[in-house]
Amino acid sequence: MSERGSARMLERWFGERTVVEEDDLRRVLELAQFDGVKSFEWFPFGIPAQQIDGVFGVLRVAPESAPQVVTRFLEMGNIWRHLDLFPIGIPFPDIIEIGFGAQGEIRATELPGG
Repeated sequence: MSERGSARMLERWFGERTVVEEDDLRRVLELAQFDGVKSFEWFPFGIPAQQIDGVFGVLRVAPESAPQVVTRFLEMGNIWRHLDLFPIGIPFPDIIEIGFGAQGEIRATELPGG
């Protein structure tokens, strides 16, 4: 079992340790190229950066593209266990912010493309 408290809770809830491979990070970069994605940012946490403890980010997506992007994240649900949506725009959303995150064992020393 993990030493860190939040990682330990995730293991208890999901029954397995979250391991993020570099390919999982690259799949998010590919998703950021999806038609309708307006902007993308992500950042690691865990300083010093000898070991990344987690990755959190946000995609800003056109409303018509949001269902496809969310579906792709749900297909990667064993990795990206934090997902939230926030509409921006009144009275109709112009942008949907899709927040995502994972923490656990991140098998990369830096984020690809960063």
